[in-house]
Amino acid sequence: MAEEIQELKEAEQTTAAPARREESNWLWGGILILIGVALLISNFTQFRLDNWWALIIVALGGRNVWRAWQHYRADAAWSGRARSMLTWGGMITLAGVILFFDWDFGTLWPLFIIIIGLGSLVAAMSDR
Repeated sequence: MAEEIQELKEAEQTTAAPARREESNWLWGGILILIGVALLISNFTQFRLDNWWALIIVALGGRNVWRAWQHYRADAAWSGRARSMLTWGGMITLAGVILFFDWDFGTLWPLFIIIIGLGSLVAAMSDR
């Protein structure tokens, strides 16, 4: 019995490693494409990209949202893990967008409360 469990754990680890590597490749490829496009636009237009580094924060938040969607599809429900990833991903993405466009945090901070509230609504709807 213990041997079967160990074999199952090893099989799970070997199948999960390529998926994580592929996800990482997508993430970094997407970040590089976003930065390259933004810098190219700034070279040909009046648009100046002083906060290009904020795109990395947006991409990391987007990654959490994407992983929340994957967990939702795998579980066929908004599990606690998926809801948490969705809420945190939304907050990280929002922070990155605010930094990217150099908007005032003092004005937009209520959006973070709205995201937390939306996360709570998703939790209430999925508990039914």
